[in-house]
Amino acid sequence: MHPGEVMLERSTRAQVTKYRGTLAIARWLCCGEVALSTWCEGWDVQDSMGRQKTPCPIPSCMFTRGCGKWDAAVAAHGQAVAPGCARLAQPMPSPRRSGRSSNSSPSSGQELVYYGPEHLSVEEIMPTQRYVNLTTFTTPDGLKNVFDVMMELIDPDCGGYPYTLKSTVDLFASPPWPQIRVAESEGTYYSIDNRRLFMLKVLGVSDVLAEEVAWMHEFDSKLRQDKPSATEKSKHSRTNDTGVEKTRQRLDAMLQHRLAERKLEADEAALVKAMKKLRRRYKALQEELTEVRAEKERLAEAKAVNLP
Repeated sequence: MHPGEVMLERSTRAQVTKYRGTLAIARWLCCGEVALSTWCEGWDVQDSMGRQKTPCPIPSCMFTRGCGKWDAAVAAHGQAVAPGCARLAQPMPSPRRSGRSSNSSPSSGQELVYYGPEHLSVEEIMPTQRYVNLTTFTTPDGLKNVFDVMMELIDPDCGGYPYTLKSTVDLFASPPWPQIRVAESEGTYYSIDNRRLFMLKVLGVSDVLAEEVAWMHEFDSKLRQDKPSATEKSKHSRTNDTGVEKTRQRLDAMLQHRLAERKLEADEAALVKAMKKLRRRYKALQEELTEVRAEKERLAEAKAVNLP
């Protein structure tokens, strides 16, 4: 029968809610296929280890077939058996709207309290971390390099700052990109989505539709972040203006390199096309030469016949 166990892709409801159904929530352990793709706010579950074995209130009808073993389970029990899963998050009471005291705010890993969308200038949003890792960024397609993500957002014909973004891009305001989350403290907005905020500043985006949430422990924790170790420092960038400018310079160099590669590819394609054309012309000339030689031989034979 079906193993009846799933692996949650993220360990907190905050992460699940953050991505708003754009990423799979759970996968079958037996085959790795998506078992649960959407989240219902009425479910109340919490996890500590990632692998779930205890019962939970998620109804079995919400799970799609993981593999052929599902049919065996239905045949043996007469109905689909609810998969095992552990508790993922506990609901918290709504805290007060502002202030940085974590006594009245949900802690990291607990349910976020959303106040609604807020249209903000990117420059007025402050990061909660002094450094961001440039080597990992979560996308619907998996982990990517921050530079690769920004390169995908920039028009291929753009060679440097100010950047021309692809017309289809709605930066981090709609699926597959979740809105950046911000909280207000003493008149200043802070974001816990530091990498996305950093990317917005590097790309020179003027304003963004953010999701305002209640201040919680995760904000305080990130504000106390230590410097990366010496071995990890090369993978990080400062989130201040200096870090933004240095990252932008690296991005400009990569864009110039991409343009140069595209030009070489275009030149190579043109040369290949010209070579094919020359080959066709050469073949036609060979055929003409063969015909001329044949005609010459025919005339020589006729001449020899007509000689006295």
